[in-house]
Amino acid sequence: MDVLNHATLADLPHYLDAWNPKTLPPIRRRALAAGAVPALCAALAEAGFAPRIDHDLETFAETRAALGDPRWSKLAEPCDPDLNPGASAADTFIVYLVNPAGDLWGCAASRLRWIEGPLSVAIAGQSVLAERPDRLPPGQRFEAFGGALDAIRDVPVAWGSSLWAHDKAPRMLVPAVMRLLHLWTYAHWQWSYTVSIGQPRIADRYGLDVHGYDMVARGARRVVSEGATTEYRLMIAGRARIRSLIDDPGFADLTRDLSALGG
Repeated sequence: MDVLNHATLADLPHYLDAWNPKTLPPIRRRALAAGAVPALCAALAEAGFAPRIDHDLETFAETRAALGDPRWSKLAEPCDPDLNPGASAADTFIVYLVNPAGDLWGCAASRLRWIEGPLSVAIAGQSVLAERPDRLPPGQRFEAFGGALDAIRDVPVAWGSSLWAHDKAPRMLVPAVMRLLHLWTYAHWQWSYTVSIGQPRIADRYGLDVHGYDMVARGARRVVSEGATTEYRLMIAGRARIRSLIDDPGFADLTRDLSALGG
C-alpha cells in the first residue's frame, strides 16, 4: 500500500495530539476530553487504525489521486487545492487512517464555508465549491434543486469531501473515518449544517447508517457543455444531530450504525 511515502504521513500528528477544541463551552470540552475522544481513539487502536490529522490540501490531493476510482469522473469540491488556494488550518482539516506499519488505509477532509443566500444558489453558482471558479473545467455547470437546499441559507456549513479508501481497507474504515470527521468538525468549528455531495450508489446505501447524516436527497446535477448530466446526492445533517451522535455511548462502537444512535 505504498500510496504515499510513509514519511509523509509519519510526520502528521496523532488525532489526540492535535486535539485542542476552542469553540465549545468548558463543560463540553471536558466531556469530550474524558469521553468520546479517548473512547473513539481506543476503539480505532483495537481495530488496527492510527488516526492522523493534517491541514494541507496538496497532500490530500495527492492521496486522492492515488486512491481515486477511475470509473467515476472527478467532482470539483471545496477540498481541491487548485480551486481553493485560500484553504488554511483555520477552515480546513484532513483525517487519515493508517495501519501500525504506517500504510495509508483512507482519508477524508472537511472545509468550513460561509453560505451567502440559499445553498441551492451557492451550489449552482459553484461559489461553495471553488474560490477560483475560473479554474473549473470549461463548459461545466451545476444545477441544484430541492426545498431542503433553499431552507439552508446565510449560515456556516462544514462541507465534507469525498471519502477515499484503499481497495484492501478493512470494513470498519468508513465508519471510523466518518466518526473522526464529525467529532473534529463539531468540536473545532461553529457551523449550522454539515453537507457533502456523494455518488448515488454510495449515498443512498450508506449516507444515513455509515456516514451519519440524517438526510439524503436528490439535489445536485452536473451538466457539461455537450448536455451530458451526472446525478449526485446531497447528504445533510444539522449540528444538533451530530451532537446527539457524539453524546451517545455507542458512538465509539464502530460496528453500530450511526442511524441507530442519538435522539
